[in-house]
Amino acid sequence: YWQKTAQKKNYPSVDKDMNVDIVIVGGGLTGITLAYRLRKAMFNVVLLEKDEIGSETSGHTTAKITYLHDLIYTDLDEYYGNEYTRMYYESNKEALDEIKEIIDTENIQCDYKENESIIYTNNETNVEKMKKEKTILESFGVKVKENIIDNALYSIGIDKQAIFHPLKYLYTLTDICSKDNIQIFEHSKVTQVKKVDDYFMIDVNQHKIQCDYVVHASRYPFVYRGMYFMRIIQEREYVQYGISLNNDNRSILCVDHPAISQRPVEKGEIEIGKNEVKNPIQ
Repeated sequence: YWQKTAQKKNYPSVDKDMNVDIVIVGGGLTGITLAYRLRKAMFNVVLLEKDEIGSETSGHTTAKITYLHDLIYTDLDEYYGNEYTRMYYESNKEALDEIKEIIDTENIQCDYKENESIIYTNNETNVEKMKKEKTILESFGVKVKENIIDNALYSIGIDKQAIFHPLKYLYTLTDICSKDNIQIFEHSKVTQVKKVDDYFMIDVNQHKIQCDYVVHASRYPFVYRGMYFMRIIQEREYVQYGISLNNDNRSILCVDHPAISQRPVEKGEIEIGKNEVKNPIQ
């Protein structure tokens, strides 16, 4: 859906050997944001994307900018304690603020809109977890509302969250990076990263890139040391897009299984993608 409602530029593929300072592997929101941060630094930076910019996770996101994520705080508090749980919250809050700041600074037209983010359940076993989620967030100073969804067993919500068009945002950010001398390559799949003395050697498109630092910003990093790949769990979340009625500007996530995320879009967006949009909220 996002790809069909945004215009992107094409970037070249790696076709020669290179020697640079930093290589970023992955052309999604994480990799491009890092490139944006580094664009004014005194480094020669290369970003490599195996397909096209924003074609993987960032191009299939529910596009909600929020620090209300399922029941993550309850799980973090149970397994890692309050300090790490707070760090996760603060990191997400800073990211939300940074996206807004970048949009304002660069005047990015990406349908950004503040709204209310809500999670709810109709499963009795999730009610206590959600109440604990509320208590943890309130301990961080977050104002949390409860029981705000009709016909839901239990729900909580937070104001001043947001939605946006992720690829309109990402494509603009990519263009800014490219103009600021960040070298961006598409269709450039990294097949090996090897440490040689005090530098790294990267194999991509039958060429070699030598660099001092490598950043893995891909959906599924191929870091085999420590069996890292076995620690990643990928889950599918379904999103329903619909035209909000009665000025109902809310993002809603059901934490039951399967997870279903609901968010509003503009009427024109629905019309553009009407052949691809299924089960819109009415």
